[in-house]
Amino acid sequence: MSSGQNLNSFTLPRKNLFVHTWTKALFGFFSTFLVLSLSFPVQASPKSKRALSQTTLEQTQTRSPEKPTSSLLKKLEADLKVNPKSRPALDALAQEHFNRAEYDLCTKLLWKHIDSLDRKEMILLSKAHLQKKEYSEAIRITQMLISKDEKDEEAHTLMGQAHLIAGREKEALNSFKSATEINGSYQPAYDGLIAVYEKRGNLYELRIIYQDMIEKLGERPEFLTKLCDINTTDALNDPAAEFCRKAIQKSDSTPENHVNLGLVHKNLGDLVKAQEKLKTTAERFTQSLYAQITYARFVEEKSDFIEAFRFYSNCLRIAPDNEQCLVGHGVTAAQIQKLDEAYQSLKKACSKDRKNAVAVRKIVIQLKGAKKSDWLRKFESLSENCMLQ
Repeated sequence: MSSGQNLNSFTLPRKNLFVHTWTKALFGFFSTFLVLSLSFPVQASPKSKRALSQTTLEQTQTRSPEKPTSSLLKKLEADLKVNPKSRPALDALAQEHFNRAEYDLCTKLLWKHIDSLDRKEMILLSKAHLQKKEYSEAIRITQMLISKDEKDEEAHTLMGQAHLIAGREKEALNSFKSATEINGSYQPAYDGLIAVYEKRGNLYELRIIYQDMIEKLGERPEFLTKLCDINTTDALNDPAAEFCRKAIQKSDSTPENHVNLGLVHKNLGDLVKAQEKLKTTAERFTQSLYAQITYARFVEEKSDFIEAFRFYSNCLRIAPDNEQCLVGHGVTAAQIQKLDEAYQSLKKACSKDRKNAVAVRKIVIQLKGAKKSDWLRKFESLSENCMLQ
């Protein structure tokens, strides 16, 4: 093209003109598509919608609810950030995480500073792992503590708790016993021993432990109550009477002590005194399930079904779903011809355990003798259904 030729009059060769035309058309099409894409939301396919929904659901399910960060927590975090070597800031922040049940944050923080932790912080770290049921980590920490001080009763006790969580009762007992030998007044170690022997149902060992606790820690009401109960259950009547009376003197408002003293009278053959004590206890402690059931059973054994029914009814008012109350109420109701109430209670009892069919069968036998055909059929059907539960 010469320098004087008009640009508008410039004509492309035929081949170039064809390419130019299609290029303009394609550019215009994609420009329009881009504008429309930005203007309207893209509709996902049903399959992609499900995938997106599932992803969102999984994110929601795995996202744990966060507790609101307190101003104290923010301040402690800021203090530690400014001075990473500040012992008070580390102590306070770790303890705050523990108090807020943020055990993951507590352990992560303390492990980060593991090479400089003092005893107090190591104890806290062990406790946090125990709360997380991470017994192996808790044991590892307590082993470090004991390696520095073999007389650390708290470390031995924490190790015992970790073994107990792991189901290693023998190792737990050894750790708790070591702690009591180091410090005979350290109650958490005794509590650990009690947890093991209660699980085993070993009344002999429990009696010795509580007697040791009384000797070392004094005649506390809760220790006396336990010895009252253990000796009553084991039918050791003289020590039971002694500890029950002492427990009542220390804590007159504990119904179990009064009930157990009534049972001691029964075991000793003084039924009049036993009934008097059990009845006054049941009438005084109207919300005590133990008091209501024990007195109801006592008078039921004497065939005083009217009195027994009254106290089993009290029992159901306290605990409508209690199996012992339901069976007792059902049996005594049948004895005094309250067959509808008997049926309803025993039907509910059967839904809890099919062994209660035994009580229903006794009523069936009773009804056969009384020639009550309608009720006989109902209770026979209940007995069969009860066995199938």
